[in-house]
Amino acid sequence: MSLLLREFFFIRDGQTDYNTWKVSGEYIDISLNVFGQSQARIIEPTIAK
Repeated sequence: MSLLLREFFFIRDGQTDYNTWKVSGEYIDISLNVFGQSQARIIEPTIAK
């Protein structure tokens, strides 16, 4: 039996204004704020492989 080893990434969602206000918005679609968009751009090359 051979095991396939693969990379696994656990990535949380980026920051939203609701996060900074400590408001739960888990049932609605909330856009990333400027910092969250920056977080997404940083991780993009890693997950685009």
